[in-house]
Amino acid sequence: SMVSSHSYCCCSGSLSEGDSRGQEQERLINITQVQENLRPRPTELSSSTPQVARCCGYCCGCCCLTIIFLLIWMIATAQVTVYGTTFNFFNYYYSLGSYLSAGRKDDVALIDWYWSLPSVSEGVVLGPGPNTKSYYSWYKTYDQLSQWGPRIQNGTFKRYNELGVTIQNDLVWPEVGTIGLGLSNTDHAFVRPFLGNALDKARNSNAECDGSSCWNMKWLRKVFRERLGTMDYVASTDMKWIITAVLHKVLLNIDLLDEEAKDFASWMSMFLLPQPFPKAWVDNFVAAWLLNETGLFQTKYSLMEKYKMAIKSKWPERDWQGSSYDLTLLASTMCDALALAGGLSVPTVLDFMIALLFMEE
Repeated sequence: SMVSSHSYCCCSGSLSEGDSRGQEQERLINITQVQENLRPRPTELSSSTPQVARCCGYCCGCCCLTIIFLLIWMIATAQVTVYGTTFNFFNYYYSLGSYLSAGRKDDVALIDWYWSLPSVSEGVVLGPGPNTKSYYSWYKTYDQLSQWGPRIQNGTFKRYNELGVTIQNDLVWPEVGTIGLGLSNTDHAFVRPFLGNALDKARNSNAECDGSSCWNMKWLRKVFRERLGTMDYVASTDMKWIITAVLHKVLLNIDLLDEEAKDFASWMSMFLLPQPFPKAWVDNFVAAWLLNETGLFQTKYSLMEKYKMAIKSKWPERDWQGSSYDLTLLASTMCDALALAGGLSVPTVLDFMIALLFMEE
């Protein structure tokens, strides 16, 4: 029959119609029982729910405690003492953070930040930080600057490891302990003539210059015209490596390949990033991993060795073998000039100027 034929396809033998119906019913019952066994019982749900809730509670609690501990640690370690005055999180770094936030937002926010300072209309405000005054008036600033020379000579004026309003840590200067701007009078007196001779004094408007021993506007125009002629477009990030190549040539007579210049431009950000933070924040294994400090220092060591060789070649008349500290000091200062003063500031200004030239309004 049709039933027995169908049963034969499903089973291994011929079954009667009654047996087939009975087995079909038994199979349906077994399937129902399996489904019932797989369905979670109310008692199982109620017993597992508190366990899940406890696990979530433990995780959230641990995360919150970790964050609280980290914040307390950051506040407690955010301090530096400069010539007897202690700058901490509340009297300096918090204000510096608000300054950074306003500057990254837009120009209007930064102007508002300045105007929010007490007594700003008078041209002199307290801060940022204790025992600190900021001068905004041209006349008051002129009066202050005119006193610096005599005070430096009589030993009543000296600068710390600072850049603008930022107090730097010494992490990225293991060789000399400070940015070039914070050198002692003796060290500054040594490095300044080398910078002056390679920059201002090397300018010669009437000579045929190639940047190795002299430079002028004719040579600069030629360099930039040739460079821009090979590019289909110029992005804001391009100015850094283009300027870097020029400065390496003028300062140390080093010819950089394009890829080397681009690598240096990328490294500048790595070099700058740890500098303004309290040293405890960046001198630990977590920060070393996050900021790739191993790569930072490997690159700087390589650069320092390259700059030392270039210094010996550019100024061979000096006995560098007998003055290893002087050689290291000058190489470190050259690195600062290339990565911070000229390498970072100059292309930033040029970015704004180029943008103004091509703005529609």
